Amino acid sequence: MEAVKVVSVIEKRSYKKDDVRHFDIVLGYDVGRFGSPKSVIAVVGKLKGSEDEKLYFIDYRIVSKKGMDWQIGWVKDLVKRFNAGKIVVDATGLGSTVYDVLKERLGEEAEVIGFGFSRRKERFELYDNLKYLIEEGRLLLLDDVRLRENFNAFRVKYRSDGTRNIEKRRDIESDILDVLALAVYGLDVGNIKYYVADFMNLDAYFNIMGSGMLW
Repeated sequence: MEAVKVVSVIEKRSYKKDDVRHFDIVLGYDVGRFGSPKSVIAVVGKLKGSEDEKLYFIDYRIVSKKGMDWQIGWVKDLVKRFNAGKIVVDATGLGSTVYDVLKERLGEEAEVIGFGFSRRKERFELYDNLKYLIEEGRLLLLDDVRLRENFNAFRVKYRSDGTRNIEKRRDIESDILDVLALAVYGLDVGNIKYYVADFMNLDAYFNIMGSGMLW
């Protein structure tokens, strides 16, 4: 959480329309899992031509209790508004249908990428990669209380065979962090290869094993 506070420097809605054109933009989209009525989109950008490879969490949008046709139009509008080159969709359950529809409706406007949260190893690497980028200062976050509260929803569970899994608390909102992780994946495809032990010292590693906390 200390690393999260350090990189939470972007004021929400502080950008202007002309600012966005300087970024390669990717959207992360969650149509709402586990019976949630909320659908969420994250907007993440990478400065064109920049050599420092920093990523910027520019904005997020949330809607509640909207039909599928309305949401498809909403997504298309945001793709156009932010000139997004990619959109990464939670293709789990109902999301698989949304993924198929968006691929058809968006055509050549934006690349549509599906991610399955049901795959345990890939899901862990998705969040582990997000953690890595935050701790390395490569991902700058919105200075937003609601976003920071999302980080409390996740824990790492260590199995008896030494493998790890992400556990998510149902009583704490996590939707914003989910779509942020998806958008980051779309901007940095191929970088999901970092593991906890790769960038933590042994003391920190054993502390995490003892506490079970991810953030």
